[in-house]
Amino acid sequence: MRKSVQPRLLSLRDLSARVGSDPLLVQASNGNTSMKLDGIVWIKASGKWLAHATQEEMFLPLELAEVKESIQKNTEIVPRFAQKHGLRPWSTRRQSAGVRL
Repeated sequence: MRKSVQPRLLSLRDLSARVGSDPLLVQASNGNTSMKLDGIVWIKASGKWLAHATQEEMFLPLELAEVKESIQKNTEIVPRFAQKHGLRPWSTRRQSAGVRL
C-alpha cells in the first residue's frame, strides 16, 4: 500500500468512529462509510460497528475498475486487489450493501 494512502485511510477510520459513536447520527451499531482513492474504493465491512473503526480492521480495498466491470457484467466481485497484496480474502456479492470479513 502506498504511503500516501495510510494517512487518508486513518482519517476515514477516525471519521467513521466519530460518526458511529454519535447516537444522533447512526441507527443501532452500523452504517457504511467508504472512500475512493487512487483507483481503489475502501469499503467498511458488513457487520462491523462504525464506532470501532479505530480499534478494528474493517475497511476492505476493491479496485474501482473491477467494481464497475462487475456491475456491468452482473457478476460477483473477485477481490483481485486483496489477493494481489496478500490481504485476507472475503466473500462478497455485488448486491450486498457491504462486504464481509
